[in-house]
Amino acid sequence: LHAAISSDEGKTWRGFREVYLDPTRHNSPPKRGDRGTAYPQFKHMQNGKMLFASGQGETLRVLIELDPDWLEETARADDFSDGLANWSTFKPFGPAKGWWRDRLRGSELVEHPVKPGKSVLRIAKPDEKDADGAMWNFPAGRSGKVKARIRINAGFRGATISLLDHFFDPTDDAGDKNATFSMNIAPDGNANGKRAFKIGTFHELEITWDLEKQTATVNVDGADAGAIPVRANPPHGLSYLRFRSAAKEKDTAGLLIESVKAEVKP
Repeated sequence: LHAAISSDEGKTWRGFREVYLDPTRHNSPPKRGDRGTAYPQFKHMQNGKMLFASGQGETLRVLIELDPDWLEETARADDFSDGLANWSTFKPFGPAKGWWRDRLRGSELVEHPVKPGKSVLRIAKPDEKDADGAMWNFPAGRSGKVKARIRINAGFRGATISLLDHFFDPTDDAGDKNATFSMNIAPDGNANGKRAFKIGTFHELEITWDLEKQTATVNVDGADAGAIPVRANPPHGLSYLRFRSAAKEKDTAGLLIESVKAEVKP
């Protein structure tokens, strides 16, 4: 469930931030009854904040207090100190039966390879099911930059990193095709035709975009790593960072994510 805010009677909007994630999103869904996030109801409170109810299904109903100023923020970061509370990593599998399809958690947190007590998110393909993926939301912006500290392990079989203006199932490869920008990292660490990543080393990846100029550039450890083709021009800007394993065969090594950060221009 997302929220946006306007200061000109709805002509323009800012935010587009996730305000409620279904806490059961990574579990096998029930075959009967309601589930998910739906039917939000809200009211203004005397302290200037909003109170809204949402959650479809008796066990998912919640009351959440929302500060409108939070929707005006222009930056967000995550280092997994809160686990995967701000991420969607579910993986559908098996045949669809009507509206129902089974699912489980895909990408998991694992122990940091060089920092004891710290966790990193691994994007891999540990089994015969679809390759793992992960979605993370940040304040929408028509221009801005995202940073990620990542490492590819020995045995890595490829991954894609994308920027979108909307949520997409984390493991659906169509999400890469529907992304505004999407870059590939080859098993040998090549990206955009350049040897950008070394096996077994953490790198600082930065993607900067400007939808007015229809440009997106990549920087790795302070060095230019080329440009990414622009596929769309969403009116409200970009608000999702997406990682997905591109492995076609089993890959338990994968890509590790230590932290992410996004900054957009108002």
